[in-house]
Amino acid sequence: MIEIRKMHKDDLKNVLKWRNSNIVRQSMLNKEIIKWEEHLKWFEKCQNDDRITNLIVDKDKKTIGVVNIMANDIESKSCSWSIYLAEEQGKGLGTAMGFAVIDYIKNILKLKKIYVQVLKENLISVAFHRKIGFSLINETSINVKERSVDIFNMEMNID
Repeated sequence: MIEIRKMHKDDLKNVLKWRNSNIVRQSMLNKEIIKWEEHLKWFEKCQNDDRITNLIVDKDKKTIGVVNIMANDIESKSCSWSIYLAEEQGKGLGTAMGFAVIDYIKNILKLKKIYVQVLKENLISVAFHRKIGFSLINETSINVKERSVDIFNMEMNID
């Protein structure tokens, strides 16, 4: 059974390990190794911002993923997310996790739309988001640390 819970300080060591893994870093805009002090600052900032929800996803009492949700606009009830598996998981687990988090966003956070930016080169993430119901808004390039990065802006209506 998949359970979703708020991220706690005692999750941070594992979250940092997963976030700094090669497979996760390659799918992020910031591909740099994150230091413990930076990670702690990030978490404290998130804890002090009512718009941010950091979640841990567990299956059968084992953590399988991390989701960061940023409420964008109260009127339109929209948010952005970043979502990744904790480590290599079985086939289909990411999809199950995605649907569980969408349900959480709809029923617990009471939001109606999710946005995500996906690296164009990250074909697995693009396919994942399409599979769970996201559609492409547009393709654009942004500058990240003095390099141009091609991204897909995607959205999902969940009302």
